[in-house]
Order: sequence, then structure tokens, then C-alpha cells
Amino acid sequence: MEVQNQTIENKSVQVEVPYDIIPLPSKGLLYPGKKPSLEVEYLTAMDENILTSPNLLQSGKFIEVLMKRKIRNGQVAHDDLLLGDRNSILIWLRATGYGEKYPVTIQTPDGLEIETEVDLTLLKQKELGAELR
Repeated sequence: MEVQNQTIENKSVQVEVPYDIIPLPSKGLLYPGKKPSLEVEYLTAMDENILTSPNLLQSGKFIEVLMKRKIRNGQVAHDDLLLGDRNSILIWLRATGYGEKYPVTIQTPDGLEIETEVDLTLLKQKELGAELR
């Protein structure tokens, strides 16, 4: 019996990750290039691992790691984002990755707890209240 050697080529495969264009509450006025929106990739199974990693959760770095992965290159760095813009992206990621309904428990002033759902797609953005000159 003759054994044949096989050569396995390691070819780099590029996969285009789907993304969407997310409008920023700040309209990008405070960023270089003043882009009013950012290209943000949809969540993947790999991102699910980030969101459930005990070490990343404990260190508090899971949002930083996730944002680095999801904001497409050549735009605004995640740590330069204004809080409202970052939150807008996180809400979009949550809605597109896990569904637009977000379960919450609301406590009334008299202590009664009410369970309900918030439709994340119906949240309104509060725009930056300043203009640059």
C-alpha cells in the first residue's frame, strides 16, 4: 500500500460581514470628518461568546471589545464616541441581535412591580443640543 502525501494550502478566506449604517444622535459634529452615521456590523456567534465571557464581564471590558469589533475600520474609534452615540449603537446591536422587544420590570411609586416590554425600535434619539461654528 502506497501512502500519498497531501499538501494542504492555507488560503485566507475573506468573509464580508453584513453591516448597516447607523445614524448618530450627535450627527457626528464632534468627530473628524463630521460623519452623521457609522457603519456597524451585525452581531455574530463570535460576538455572543464575548457577551457571555465571564472574564470579560467581570473585567468590564466586554463593551469595549464588542464596540471595537462592530464599528467598521476607518471611522470613529470606539473610545472617542460620545455617550449618546455609543448607547445608540448598543441599542441597535441589541435590537438586531436579540430582537426588538426588551423585557423590563417597572416599579410604581407605591412599590408595585409591573413586567412589560419596551420596543427598542420605537426609542427616539435625543440630538446633540449644540451647534459648532
